[in-house]
Amino acid sequence: MKWFAVALMFVGCVAAQTTRASKAASTPTISVGIDLQLGMSRDTIISQLAVNYKVVKIQSSEDDWLVEEKDNPITTIGHLGFHMGKLTYASRDWTQGEEDNYAFAQALWGAMSQMDKEAHHTCDFDVPTSRSPTSEISNVRFYCGAKRIDITIINVLNGTGKGHYASISEVLSSEEYR
Repeated sequence: MKWFAVALMFVGCVAAQTTRASKAASTPTISVGIDLQLGMSRDTIISQLAVNYKVVKIQSSEDDWLVEEKDNPITTIGHLGFHMGKLTYASRDWTQGEEDNYAFAQALWGAMSQMDKEAHHTCDFDVPTSRSPTSEISNVRFYCGAKRIDITIINVLNGTGKGHYASISEVLSSEEYR
């Protein structure tokens, strides 16, 4: 009877690992107005999004686009990046700058920065910071395969944009263009 119980536990363990493996093997997606996957055609994505959203090409040498609400272009839904006509980057904006999320994002950055200093890396993250005479920018980036969550905290020290800003974005990106 003991061998039967051990065999049953083994089969259950293998089944659980197979279920986890099949979930991990699924293609990552992100919803930026529509469900997107890396490698999708730019023309297909832009034409589908244009039905319900304003899609604007960013003036740069790259093939980057903004996805905005059609009736309120101030509200950005996300950003898209293409290389050779194929999707290599998509981000979904979870904040619009109207929420009082600066204190939350700053506290989260502080906690994750402390974890980084103590080398407690149960997840894959980094906390880059940059400073200039006009601003301080701190980030918390959680990495999980092709997807990540970016939390950005900006402190503009002077000028017309002086103030605190925070944003949270979900990002799907190919390794090469991360």
